[in-house]
Amino acid sequence: MSSLPASLEAPLAPDSVPVSAALAPPTGRFARLPHLAGRSFIPLGLFARLPLAMLTVGALTLVTSVTGSYALGGTAAGAVGIGSALGAPVFGALADRRGQRPVLLVAAVLNTLAVLALIGTAWAAPEAGSFPVSVIAAAFLAGASCPSVGPLARVRWMALTSRGTGANAGRDLDTALSYEGTADELTFVLGPALVGILASLVALGCRWPWPQP
Repeated sequence: MSSLPASLEAPLAPDSVPVSAALAPPTGRFARLPHLAGRSFIPLGLFARLPLAMLTVGALTLVTSVTGSYALGGTAAGAVGIGSALGAPVFGALADRRGQRPVLLVAAVLNTLAVLALIGTAWAAPEAGSFPVSVIAAAFLAGASCPSVGPLARVRWMALTSRGTGANAGRDLDTALSYEGTADELTFVLGPALVGILASLVALGCRWPWPQP
C-alpha cells in the first residue's frame, strides 16, 4: 500500500492546472509582444503604415495616368515626399504635447480630405503640357498630413516595455524595435505592390464588359 497521499498519486486533470501557470505570460521573445501591447495593436499598427508607403507611388500613378504627363506625376510624387518629411516632425511634436490619440484622429481626417483633393484636382487638370499648381499643392498636403505611424508606435513600445524590470525590460524593447524595423521594411515593399494591384483591378473594371475572344 502506497504511503503517498491520494492527491499526489492521481494524475492532474486538465482542469486542475494551477491558475498562476495558466495565466503566466509567454516566455518567447516575440510571443511576449501581444501580451504587452494587446492582440490588436500589432495588426493595426502594421495596417496603419500602408497609406504612407502607398501614397507616393499612388500619386505618381494617378497623376500620370490622368494627365498623361510623367513630369507632373513625378513632381506630384516628389511633393508627397517633401510634405511627409516636413509634416512628420510637426505631428511628432504635437503628439508629445497632446498625446497620440487626438493627433492621429485629426491627422486621419485631414489626410482623407487631402487625398480626396488630390484625386479631384488630378481629374480636373487640363490636358497634358500644363502644370497645374493645385495638383502639386494637394499632393504636398496629402504627404504632410499623412501620419507617421512607425515612430509613434516605437514611442508606444518604449512606454510599454518600461513597465518591466531589469533584463526583461531591455530584452522586450530590443524585440519590439526589431519587429518595428521588420514592419517598416515589409510595408514599404508591400505598399507599392498594392498600388499596382489596385490600379490594375481598376483598369480592368473600367474596361468591363471584356471583349470576347
